[in-house]
Amino acid sequence: LPGRPDARGTQHRRTPVARDQGGTHPLTSEIRWRRGWPRAARPAEIVVADLRIDTSAQRVSRGGHEISLTGKEYALLEYLAREQKRVVGRAEIAEHVWDENYDVFSNLIEVYVRRLRTKIDNGFTPPLIHTRRGAGYILESNPQ
Repeated sequence: LPGRPDARGTQHRRTPVARDQGGTHPLTSEIRWRRGWPRAARPAEIVVADLRIDTSAQRVSRGGHEISLTGKEYALLEYLAREQKRVVGRAEIAEHVWDENYDVFSNLIEVYVRRLRTKIDNGFTPPLIHTRRGAGYILESNPQ
């Protein structure tokens, strides 16, 4: 394949990339998956017991009381809610909620889970955020 010169006049050879079965570039599929594309497929509201998450307005309420969350707290809660009834590990949370600069040796995820528990679970029954030792966290109303 013929190359194209860049700003310095250097020729670069373009390598053909295999398309996936749908005929799109593999990275396009990856980007769409990571961003949750298309947006229409995302639910407008996620409900777990008496916890309601309005994803379009980014509002959270439990038992009819609105709960104020920071941006990261909201992102963590929304991710746990989207994956409700499934244990989500620290690495998966870091990948979906934090950026690539996340320090794997920090306790930042534990700090944010504790903050969420304080806001979401204190004063309400049943608690919704549960820890599975050695595995991660799960958001559900009836833990097993």
